[in-house]
Amino acid sequence: QSIFFGASIGLGVPASSCKTPADVRSFDDARAVFKAAHAAHTEAMRHYVLDGCVTDHVALQRDVSQMYRWLAVFETDEKRKLAMYMRRTAALRPLLDELGKKAYEDLHKTLSFEVGEVSMELAEMKSVRIRAKQEAQPAYRPKAVEITKVNQFLDEAVDAFQHFVDMY
Repeated sequence: QSIFFGASIGLGVPASSCKTPADVRSFDDARAVFKAAHAAHTEAMRHYVLDGCVTDHVALQRDVSQMYRWLAVFETDEKRKLAMYMRRTAALRPLLDELGKKAYEDLHKTLSFEVGEVSMELAEMKSVRIRAKQEAQPAYRPKAVEITKVNQFLDEAVDAFQHFVDMY
């Protein structure tokens, strides 16, 4: 019996209803895939808890971070895109506090680097927003809160990258 994509293979396994990357063409398509994947990851994290299944739990959290990253590609609303990136750091940053540095050195390196990258992306998004306002209104001066937020993201990035460097 020949096997081809989307066909039952004779083992009682139904044909896959998964979308291929070519099927995802809009935010709504991406959100549908994201919701299904996020639900599966949330269910898996109930079983693969941090206390006992550390590497599996961290891998699942990193997957969630990447899912937000790819969903953000389709997002046009800047505030929602920022919120997605904030969720990425919210998923990863606490792990750095909870994992022992000596026992999980490789995970600390990986996580701290990714947190640093996400923080840099957040700072860049905020900076682009400020520049767009300045281009639209040449007399525009950024508000103190806008500058503070960019600096906060940059400080978080520096801290994360410093943690990464310190692991060597």
